[in-house]
Amino acid sequence: MRPRTRELIAQISKVVNGLPNDISISGYTDLTAFQRGDYGNGELSSDRANSSRRALISLGVAAYRITQVVGCAD
Repeated sequence: MRPRTRELIAQISKVVNGLPNDISISGYTDLTAFQRGDYGNGELSSDRANSSRRALISLGVAAYRITQVVGCAD
């Protein structure tokens, strides 16, 4: 994760920690085909979503509040 992205997620964590709602995280990619062996846009978008989940948890968001993590590819 890029440093600026981590900074933004830190700001998001401050906001969501003050709310009672469950959290759903979706990861996306652009329309450009991405393929390295058997790793493509689907895996990339899922990894992005999971990276965001891990960052939020490390910043104090309770893991049980994150009820859905999905990769949406393009």
